[in-house]
Amino acid sequence: MTAARGSVERWPLRRIIGGAVLIVAAFSVAAVVAGGLALAQLNQQRGRIQDTIDPAALQAQAFDNALLNQETGLRGYALSAQSAFLAPYTQGEAAEAAAIASLRTLVTGLPAPSAADLASVVAQARIWRVRASASSCSAAAAVSSTRATRSSSAASSRRASP
Repeated sequence: MTAARGSVERWPLRRIIGGAVLIVAAFSVAAVVAGGLALAQLNQQRGRIQDTIDPAALQAQAFDNALLNQETGLRGYALSAQSAFLAPYTQGEAAEAAAIASLRTLVTGLPAPSAADLASVVAQARIWRVRASASSCSAAAAVSSTRATRSSSAASSRRASP
């Protein structure tokens, strides 16, 4: 029995503490390396957001506002048949062209479906513009003819009422 006890040697306390310190140091180095890699990745993604995604979102909002201004101009023109109400429309067209040009340069830094999405939205805006301008022009013509009819009937009634 003593031989069996003697063959199993116990580690001295110094060796146990040294091993524990070595394990803690290895985990600490691993944690520092992992943290450094995470910070480097975070910095890279932050730069991507700051340089590409945020400006693209801002230009997408400008594009949306340009379409809204165009719609406002067309509605004003359709209701009044006065070309002065087309000012927001023409300003919106210029703002839309600027936003699309900016988005086309920014979309190169985004995933591939973004370029296809931009092309789809631009095509849909073009289709909307054709349909909306045609309906607005016909509505403006109807407003003009209604005004002309009212004016001629009012003039006729004035002549007949002396």
